[in-house]
Amino acid sequence: MRLRIQLFQSLKTRILCCTLFIFLISIWSLTFYVGQILHSDVEKSLSERQLLAAEMVAGQINNDLNYRQWAIESIGAISAKAMQEGPQSIQAVLDQRPLLQNLFNEGIIICNTDGTAIAELPLSAGRVGINYMNVDVVAAALKKGKSTIGAPIIGKRLKSPVFGMAAPIRDHAGTVIGVIAALTNVGIPNFLDKIADVHHEKTGGFLLVAPQQRLILAATDKSRVTQALPAKGMDPLLDRLLDRLIDGYEGSDIEVNPQGVEVLSSVKHIPASAWYVEAYLSTHEAFAPIRTVLWRIVLVTLLLTLFMTYLTWRLLKHQFAPMVDAARTLTIFSKTGQLAQLLPVVRQDEIGELINAFNSQMEHLMRRKAELMEREAHFRSFLESVQLIGVMLDREGRITLCNDCMLALTGWTREAVLGKSFDQFLSPELRSRANVEAFQKAIMAGELLPQNENVIITCQGARHLIAWTNTLYRDANGQITAVAIIGEDITLRKQNEDALRIAAIAFEAQAGIAVTDASMKILRVNQAFTKITGYTQDELEGKSPAIMRSDRHPESLYESIRIEMIKKGVWEGDMWRRRKSGEEYLEHLVTTAVTDANGRVTHCVVSITDATSLQMREQQRLSIEAAHRVTLVREVHHRVKNNLQGITGLLRQFPKTFPEMADPIEQAIGQINSIAVIHGLQGNVASPLVKLCELTRAIAYQIQDVWLIPVVLDMPAFWNPRVIAESEAVPIALILNEVIMNAVKHGGAEDSVRITIRKGKTLNSVQIEIINSFQASKNLVVKNTERNGLQLITALMPPQGASISRDQQDNFFITTLVFDPPIISLLLNESE
Repeated sequence: MRLRIQLFQSLKTRILCCTLFIFLISIWSLTFYVGQILHSDVEKSLSERQLLAAEMVAGQINNDLNYRQWAIESIGAISAKAMQEGPQSIQAVLDQRPLLQNLFNEGIIICNTDGTAIAELPLSAGRVGINYMNVDVVAAALKKGKSTIGAPIIGKRLKSPVFGMAAPIRDHAGTVIGVIAALTNVGIPNFLDKIADVHHEKTGGFLLVAPQQRLILAATDKSRVTQALPAKGMDPLLDRLLDRLIDGYEGSDIEVNPQGVEVLSSVKHIPASAWYVEAYLSTHEAFAPIRTVLWRIVLVTLLLTLFMTYLTWRLLKHQFAPMVDAARTLTIFSKTGQLAQLLPVVRQDEIGELINAFNSQMEHLMRRKAELMEREAHFRSFLESVQLIGVMLDREGRITLCNDCMLALTGWTREAVLGKSFDQFLSPELRSRANVEAFQKAIMAGELLPQNENVIITCQGARHLIAWTNTLYRDANGQITAVAIIGEDITLRKQNEDALRIAAIAFEAQAGIAVTDASMKILRVNQAFTKITGYTQDELEGKSPAIMRSDRHPESLYESIRIEMIKKGVWEGDMWRRRKSGEEYLEHLVTTAVTDANGRVTHCVVSITDATSLQMREQQRLSIEAAHRVTLVREVHHRVKNNLQGITGLLRQFPKTFPEMADPIEQAIGQINSIAVIHGLQGNVASPLVKLCELTRAIAYQIQDVWLIPVVLDMPAFWNPRVIAESEAVPIALILNEVIMNAVKHGGAEDSVRITIRKGKTLNSVQIEIINSFQASKNLVVKNTERNGLQLITALMPPQGASISRDQQDNFFITTLVFDPPIISLLLNESE
């Protein structure tokens, strides 16, 4: 029954919370207000002083920049006449003004109209000849005729930040005829270092920053010179500040610098460039006087607060003593396991009313607990009575209850099972089907888990296949509180089903059959399999089919076969195997996957047949076809060679009638003979390939027979032939014919002609040297102007893979031909 609480007994009238609250709000609000006023006034005063200092430093730097810009413009006006006289005059102008190096620590360069440096100071810098058109100030002076101060960049030669000033050089008509550019290296002492001499309090200083390049050009702290600001996107506050500065912002603000220190920052732009000067001072130093005053105010406020808090605490302790006693009593009941009892009511106030309501709720809970204990006893009795695996899970999938059947099957004790996650007892490869996330998702959706089959692991590591079914339990609000799982051991039944399914497939096959598990370990084989491979059932059982692997295939082939078979359900193809005797044979292989009801591969059936005889018949057929082709090719090349030789005979008749045509006709005969040589070589072998060494030998001996001049061929005893590309065989033959014939005609009369064949600088390269006694003219060696067949050789030379050179050594003239791929290729496993 609700108690009547008089006004003087109410907690609202006995505690002074309202008074304490109002006092604290008032005094702390006053403290905060005073602090804000002081902070605002001091910040305004410091900002004005600091902005004035930044303006003074910016003005000094601006004057220095303008003075140096004026200096190079003056030199540009003096250099106009020297530009027309040439680079030496320009260099003389700079050499007469060595004091310019005091203004620009990296000197001065003068460029022509295409941006190439033609003079410099100092001359030892080595910048003459370098093109600077890509530098912004040089391009602006040449293209727009403007004098500019450039952005800091990394110098091509200096490899450090530099900035330039440039001015156009104009002739008397005002046309830009060049540019004078002065360079300042920020990384070494320069006129910008004056900023380091300006000090600003203890922690303050100045920075000279190029905002678009995010680069510090000068600083009071010399360690920050040439330091790059954080890249765009790394510091959003800095990005916004730089964007404002680029848009022309000037003023003071509080910010956090890249070192993480809060500073009062004042910025001022430099009119002569796109840079700005920043004066900064640590807020810790700037607002130190304010902190001292505020600390005193806070100290007084804190003492008053502690005093009021103590008085209020003593009052509340006295008023809430009954509630504290009730809480202690409940804690004792919880820790000692005693049955909960009704709490005594000390005073008839709000606390007394609360304890009365608690006692009423306790009576209701005690009745509910008795009912639940009775139901749990009934459920335990039912769970133990069934001959199935029974498990009770909470909402997180932890086991709260299990029957003796579960313990007898797994071998675990009840203490080892309770409180553990249910999926810990399932097979690792199947946990994905019963993991905690899927379990909780189904429970939150208020659905029964689907009936499923999973492997459970015993404490000895044995595996049992269990068929599960599930039941959900809900509270009065419809929320799921627990899940009951009932399981049946179907291991033996599944094994029988697998055996029947495997036997049916094996008996239907008539070739060699092997049955493996999912990991490709052989379980059994039939008689045909042992007959083909020579291995018995005992020798193969438990082994991988890789035991019969041939060295012709890599080990990775078997893994790729297994993956494709699992993906497609079957794999078929031919592969080389090795019998137990060591004999290799070609095997036609068909591998079929056996899956369970869930589509998981459980076994594989391997069917093999010996395909060696089929391969031998195919090789015999190809050999017969190749023999017919060889005969046909040889006949075709023989006829072409005979026809070319007939044409040569007809051509030899012309010089008798037309003596003036003797030399051109003789040259044409040589070229036709070289083509006939190719067909002669191709008609003597089964392959249409032309070897470079054979072609050289045949052409050399053919010319020797015609001109009756000895030709000596020098080639290593053991030589791997190089094959000429089919499309280049005729041009190469004509080139060799012209070169060797020229050597015989111009120098072979006095001595023999020597031809050497050697490997070139690379593995597949070949170098051919034709040496004859001859004193060549300069034109023949250098310019190839004599009409001695060199024009034809030049026209026939392939665009790549071939080169020719000529040299005169004493009384010997040497012609060198070098052939590389793709003109030639190495013919392996064959030597001459």
